[in-house]
Amino acid sequence: FPVTIEVGVDLYHGKGWKGLIEGVEQVGLKPHLIDRPMESKDMDLIGTLIISGIPIYEPMHPLKEEEVAQIENFVARGGNLIVCGQAWAWVNKVYGNKPIENYPLNVIGKRLGFWITDKNVGAPTNIAQTEITKGIKEIFRKDYAPSKIELQAPDSLVLLRDAEQQVVAGYFKYGRGQIVIYG
Repeated sequence: FPVTIEVGVDLYHGKGWKGLIEGVEQVGLKPHLIDRPMESKDMDLIGTLIISGIPIYEPMHPLKEEEVAQIENFVARGGNLIVCGQAWAWVNKVYGNKPIENYPLNVIGKRLGFWITDKNVGAPTNIAQTEITKGIKEIFRKDYAPSKIELQAPDSLVLLRDAEQQVVAGYFKYGRGQIVIYG
């Protein structure tokens, strides 16, 4: 698996959040923008893939089975996957009224071991003391409401909870890679 500092930013299945690309650059990494269905050549160029699906702000293209297989292979070989999205908006009649099973990030999650629910939760206030969250004192939240997530992988770590102890973010290893989920 190639060592790279390029970060794949999927702009086809969801545009992400404002400042994502700039944030990747600010920490010294190079964004590799993917604005079409994913191909294996994209996976060969990156070490981390970010897929963010916020149906309120942009349309989300469905993931094809071949793309899900490529993502699974990418992570199993040692790649990092970061997924974040508001599935509650996907099922809301104002934003699309679509089945939760068809939410693109859940198509991936069903195969890899996570689920972003249709339940809106509160602000992430309880930060777990893990190697991943070390040094984080608070999570800045403005104008969004996260979805509750479910971690199905056996060795999952909860990273963030809301005031009611509902899971907002988590982490687990998959093959030689790692997955971070943020609702």
